[in-house]
Amino acid sequence: MRLSLFLSLVLLTFPALAESWTADPRNGCRVRSENRPPGELPVWEGPCRNGVAEGTGRLIWVARNRAVFLYEGPLVAGQMHGDGAFELPNGQRYEGSFVDDVASGHGVYTWPNGSRYEGGIRNGAFNGRGIRTWGEGSGFAGDRYEGDFVDGRRTGKGVYAFANGHRYTGDFLDNKLTGHGLYEYPDGGRYEGDLVDGRFHGRGFRLWPDGARYWGDFLEDERTGEGVHIWPNGERYEGTLVDGRRHGHGAYLWPNDSLYVGDFSGDKANGKGLRIWADGRRYDGDWVDDARHGEGWCTDPSGDHGPCRCADNECSFK
Repeated sequence: MRLSLFLSLVLLTFPALAESWTADPRNGCRVRSENRPPGELPVWEGPCRNGVAEGTGRLIWVARNRAVFLYEGPLVAGQMHGDGAFELPNGQRYEGSFVDDVASGHGVYTWPNGSRYEGGIRNGAFNGRGIRTWGEGSGFAGDRYEGDFVDGRRTGKGVYAFANGHRYTGDFLDNKLTGHGLYEYPDGGRYEGDLVDGRFHGRGFRLWPDGARYWGDFLEDERTGEGVHIWPNGERYEGTLVDGRRHGHGAYLWPNDSLYVGDFSGDKANGKGLRIWADGRRYDGDWVDDARHGEGWCTDPSGDHGPCRCADNECSFK
């Protein structure tokens, strides 16, 4: 209370001495102030040499009779410099290295909700290698990142472990999963390949828990482009896909060596295509929704062949 009353008086009677310096109104000891907002006054509890704060002590910046910044540690030529710590009214705290009045080097940031950062610091921002964890109420509660930072953002190589058990190891750009990486699911599924803005985008490999797997093109998380998909039962598709569905030209192979090569639409054989069965039967012609339907060329197991007409998968020679 006494400090508050005292400061309410000195705010009216002690202006800043210069643009980049401000004096403690109690003792006249000056500290550097170019990094502080206008109107704040310092309270320095420590050595003063030739009118300038110098040595280890306690620095409080006050605005409108309230402490807005508390620093404990060394000052060199009126600036925070060396190993020290500061705390803000909201409970945010930094402990680590300072250079020329700015947090730089290595340090630890903590937040009242339990969030924490430890690692490289440059000009007050996360830079270099570091570990970031998020506390309750942060929107990322339980998440953890370990890796590279540039100007406070996850950029470079790193590992991000999500609270839901998902895990990503790879490239980051501006806080997003961008580049090449491995994304793992708690059920054993995984994706390895290219990502853009946190989505599978480019070339990649996807494995599902049931053993299904896909190699090929991805577009915004969907299998779109050219690729190969193999099902757990051994069936295999190689060709064009759109949004994870067979669409365009491709080949479908069954474990018994039966084969379809031709057009697909809506995840089914539609258009022109050739089907070969393991018993020697063949059909080369029109298809509608996975059924032989229209005109074609049929070959039966005995080797007889010729033009045929089909409807709903029932065919007869012309």
